[in-house]
Amino acid sequence: MDLNYISERVSNMRLEISELRNLNAKYWAHNEHAPVEKSAYQNRKLRLSQIKQELELMLKHCG
Repeated sequence: MDLNYISERVSNMRLEISELRNLNAKYWAHNEHAPVEKSAYQNRKLRLSQIKQELELMLKHCG
């Protein structure tokens, strides 16, 4: 993998993780959640898991 690509990709992931954290903080600031909010939260959890998997793959290919 190209190191420039990896650097840019990791930077983009960091931004995305930050956005997901902010959205999750807003979610947990409330006690009750509408079904659409619960679904969005589950989608964010899934996305975080996907990011983790992608980072693990990058480490395998670079290590």
